[in-house]
Amino acid sequence: MKINVQGLADPSTYDRRNLVRCKCGKHYYPSKKMFAEFLKQYEDVEVEVDIWSVERLEAGEVEIHVDLKYRISDAKEEI
Repeated sequence: MKINVQGLADPSTYDRRNLVRCKCGKHYYPSKKMFAEFLKQYEDVEVEVDIWSVERLEAGEVEIHVDLKYRISDAKEEI
């Protein structure tokens, strides 16, 4: 498995579950690191993973995108 993560935060901003802390320090949210660490348990699978985020700060939103790419060897046999 190859995991590509775009722009991780400072390690001190994550809690023990890899949630990221907001700037005020009172709230925790899902993070790209959380998804990357979850996927590491499947490291024996041949897959390429891209993880990135899109921030819309004026709307107070962050989207985390996870893109998995893999090849299946028997696809041509089924057709």
